[in-house]
Amino acid sequence: MFVPDFESMAMENPGLILYNDKMMLQNDEDDMKWKIWTYATIIHELVHMWFGNYVTMKWWSDLWLNESFADYMWYKILYDTRIIDIDVFIYYEMRVFKAKHIDQQKNILPVIRDINIIWYTNYFFDNIVYSKGWYIINQFIRYIGDDIFFEM
Repeated sequence: MFVPDFESMAMENPGLILYNDKMMLQNDEDDMKWKIWTYATIIHELVHMWFGNYVTMKWWSDLWLNESFADYMWYKILYDTRIIDIDVFIYYEMRVFKAKHIDQQKNILPVIRDINIIWYTNYFFDNIVYSKGWYIINQFIRYIGDDIFFEM
């Protein structure tokens, strides 16, 4: 469902995914970055729907697992299917760079955070959750291999 001016841009709910209407109003002149972001967002939300029962955190402290897994899968799906004519590996390299850069900052927060009050969860949807978490999942999958990971 498309929602005008939906603040979150996209959100998965059981049986219903909401998207900001501007995401779907593209044309051939839109830049490739916007198109990739749109494809990635659609896939990210669908991954939440398909794998939600397998990769769902027990509590908000493990938000990184849910979000970074969905982000890893959009990259993998775009890379494997080549549904758009781009080199998705460039985005892989940018994500690795961003994750390493984040991890070198002073006072960096861990991906697992102690969240005691549910109202604070909106503050934790950040690059640590998405980029650093994605990098951890990516390293794990590269270590054990796609075949073993996707058998689980």
